[in-house]
Amino acid sequence: MNKAALAVCATLALALVAATAVTAEEGIPVRDCGTRGDPSSGTPMFFVRSGDVVAGPISFSSLKHAATHSSLGTRRPDGTWFRKSAAKVLWGRPATLGVPAEHRSFLSLGFAQTGRPSDAVRFDPCPPGTKMWGPGDRRLRRVTGFPGGFVIRKPGCYAVEVHVDGGRTHRVRIAFGYPCR
Repeated sequence: MNKAALAVCATLALALVAATAVTAEEGIPVRDCGTRGDPSSGTPMFFVRSGDVVAGPISFSSLKHAATHSSLGTRRPDGTWFRKSAAKVLWGRPATLGVPAEHRSFLSLGFAQTGRPSDAVRFDPCPPGTKMWGPGDRRLRRVTGFPGGFVIRKPGCYAVEVHVDGGRTHRVRIAFGYPCR
């Protein structure tokens, strides 16, 4: 094989690898600053409050209270439950929230704004000082809130993972209608 043909083959191989990587990345829904939900009161959001569950730079509102069956969430026509919980994301590098493969038959994410649950979603928080929605000159501090929640097919104790771009992966177990032991 001559050098020109070898160069063409190498270029095609690199292009194929790059296309595959882009396709995999494009498959993960993204929530950015424009899709956030600001507090209706206009007061700054706290990263952690009593009852929140924290995984690295993401805090999930009131999930410590989801361990009992009666607090599992809203039962949907398809038999699943939806547990509403805002994802409060600290300013910094984007982070991807995911459900590990071993729990995907029982748990998925309702943050993607696609109308369908997903196994992962990427959060790209707003920079501090971003103007809040609504009247006045209210500004975000270091926390961006994203409305959403979790879709539960069977009550249980399930893990979620938060991978920070260029950083570490945080794993936390959350009780959905069944206590973690």
